[in-house]
Amino acid sequence: MDANKLTVLKEIGYTVHRTCGSCIHAKFSRGAQWSTCEIYTYQHQKHTGEARQLSIHVSGECQSWENESFGDSLEGFYELLEVT
Repeated sequence: MDANKLTVLKEIGYTVHRTCGSCIHAKFSRGAQWSTCEIYTYQHQKHTGEARQLSIHVSGECQSWENESFGDSLEGFYELLEVT
């Protein structure tokens, strides 16, 4: 990331949150707001059969958040990742 860009982002208090949109357990299509989580399932009340993958929103979050190894998908923004 450009050093000047990083400086401005830090000055304005920019933070990258640990959301479903940056988690390896979700596979969002480009621009999509909704996806499914690869680790959580549920049994639908109206349908029988196998459990379904849990629907998730790009801005959602849970305790199982993981990013790709060493923040590859966040690139230079990894340094701005919210610490919880």
